[in-house]
Order: sequence, then structure tokens, then C-alpha cells
Amino acid sequence: MAFLSIVTLNIRGLNDPVKCQTRVEVAFLQETHLLDTEHAKLKRLGFKYQYSSSYQDGHRRGVAILISNGTSFEPIFEKKDTEGRFVLMRGNLGGSLVTLFNIYAPPNSDWKFFKQIFDLITAETQGVLICGGDLNIRLNPKLDSSNTHLSQPKLINKKINLAMKEIGLIDIWRELNPLKRDYTFFSNPHSAYSRIDYFFTFTRDLDRVDGCNMGSMDLSDHSPIYLELNLEQHRRNTMWRLNTFVLNQMKEQIRKDIAEYLEQNDNGEVSPPMLWDACKAVLRGKLIGYSAHLKRAKQKELVQLEGELKQLEQNHKNTNHPKIKEQLDKIRNKINETYTKAILKKLIFTKQKYYEGGGKAKHSHKNQTKSSEIRRILVDFYVNVLKKHF
Repeated sequence: MAFLSIVTLNIRGLNDPVKCQTRVEVAFLQETHLLDTEHAKLKRLGFKYQYSSSYQDGHRRGVAILISNGTSFEPIFEKKDTEGRFVLMRGNLGGSLVTLFNIYAPPNSDWKFFKQIFDLITAETQGVLICGGDLNIRLNPKLDSSNTHLSQPKLINKKINLAMKEIGLIDIWRELNPLKRDYTFFSNPHSAYSRIDYFFTFTRDLDRVDGCNMGSMDLSDHSPIYLELNLEQHRRNTMWRLNTFVLNQMKEQIRKDIAEYLEQNDNGEVSPPMLWDACKAVLRGKLIGYSAHLKRAKQKELVQLEGELKQLEQNHKNTNHPKIKEQLDKIRNKINETYTKAILKKLIFTKQKYYEGGGKAKHSHKNQTKSSEIRRILVDFYVNVLKKHF
């Protein structure tokens, strides 16, 4: 199986079967309010495999991992608690080794519970980790709530974020949307929105993510979160590099982000090295998001220019008007300028890679390598351009 669709949703009880009928390969459900025997009935809804944890003292809490009929799964290991808070399942999903971990943290859960969760992740994860659920906590209180004055245990929040950083765990939606405000839960008593539902994976597997989006609150007071993964995609053996082209455009914003981060976190409880490392991780996420925004904007602009070019070419064919010819030339120059900037950017990265090796003894070989690399970049670039048109 190459592509995998997963949903996580707090359903607040299964009063309506339609709540389980989302077309996905894997579903993480929280607050099912079902006993063990009742969880087994979920298979009737099109899920061949069902792994769950029920609350022993009544119809409360409850979590379930459901795997659809059309998805092959070979179970290897299962771990769950007796209080309906989590279930961890490891196995071969469509031929790929995965660890599925569904979590429901009841309100006011203490650090002991979250530490148990992190210990399980580090001890039992094999293959690709897909961890999701309702944590009932806002990892970034300023961005993850419409009311920043809502109370939340600051110490637990800080411990969770530090533990995630230490083991390399990332909040997938936030990694893809570092500055965006959106929410998964509405509290009627507080009349406020919060983001308390999550998908997590390890940093090393972020390149497998094809998308992570929120649904609407049509079936519950929680939004479903949809995750798209490419399980067959090989891990890229590269490190993230700062896109220096965006620095001049966001120097002031970076200064503000650093000041805001220090204001929130520099309280004397965290050592300066840890504080700085975490700050770099936060800035990295913001830079990735800003770079992605610029890339999408440039792509959108290019699509618009090509659309205008096509229309003008057709008009010029019909009229042969000199003014239309002038407009054509301007559009072509803009498109050519955009492509030229893209090539220059790739060549700059090639030169950087070339000079990192150093040493005169390597220069002869590197001259050949550099020329080959430049040719490859030019060929690949124009092949991709041509593919868009043919």
C-alpha cells in the first residue's frame, strides 16, 4: 500500500452509526463510550480489524483503532490500558511496518499519564509512527485557542513540548501550518475554540506526509483531522536548509518571533542551551511555512501568466494586432524572468555543495561533478517545464 488515509475524531459516544462511516483506511476514535463487547460491533460498519480500550466503570471514555475491510493488516503487538485512554497497535499495514497509537487524555490528566505515553512511544515504536487523538491540551496556547486567557497547566504543557523535542516527535498539522490559527473543538461553557486534537509522527518521517487537514464539526463538537501518508516513500537522506532568499523579506518578523518566544518561555526554569535549541526549532517551522507560502504564491502567479499568455496568443492569431504583440512580449519576459530566477537559485545551491568538500586534491574530480550536476539541474528543470505543457 502506497497511500494511506487516516482520520482521528472524538465522537462523544456512538449514538449515530454515520459517525463511523468516513471513507478512510484507518480511523482513530476517542470517547466511544463503549464496552469491549460493544466495540466489537464496529466491524459491521466496514472495518475488518478493531482494537480498542474501554473504561471499566461504565460508558465513559473509550478509544478504538479501526482498519477498513479493503486494507490488509498483520498484527504483531498490542498494548492498551484498562481506563479507555489509549491503545497502541504495531503490525504490517499493506506491507509496511507501522505503529498505530490512539490516545484520549481526559481533562486534567497529569504528567504521569503523559510520561507513560512518551515512554510507550520510545519503547514500542517500530516502523512509521502514526500517533493521534484528543489530548485535551493546547500545545501552543497563543495560536491554539481563540481565547488566550483560558487557563491551562503551564508546567505540563512545557514538559510535553520538551519531551516531544527530545524524542523527535512533531505535531504534523502545526508543522505544515506554523502560523495558522484553526481549531478542532468548541467549548460551549467558555464560548471558545481550541486545537486539542492532533496527529504526531517522528521528524524523520515528515517527508511521507502528503497532507493533514481539518474537517468540519458536523458530527461532534470536535473536528475530524485527516492525514494522508505515503508509506512506500523512502526517507530522504537530506537535511533541511535555510532558504536564504527569504531572509531579507522577513528579518523584522523573525525578530518579533524571537522576542515573543522568549517572553513566553524564558522564565528561568529552562536552561539557556535548551531554550535556544527549542527557539531554533520554532523558527525553523515558521521559515518552512513562510517559504512554502512564497512558493505557492509564485506558482500561482506563473499559472496566471501562462493563462494570460495563452489567451493573448489566441487573440494575436486572430487579429495580428501590434498592441497585443507588445503584451505578449511583456508576459513572455515575465515568465522567462521567473524561470531564470529558479535556475539561478538551484545553481547557487550546487555551488555551495561543490565548495563544501574543499581540498585542492579533489578539485579535478569536483570540476567534472560540478559540470554534470549543473547539466542535470538544467535538464531536469526544463523537462519539468515541458511536462506541464505536453
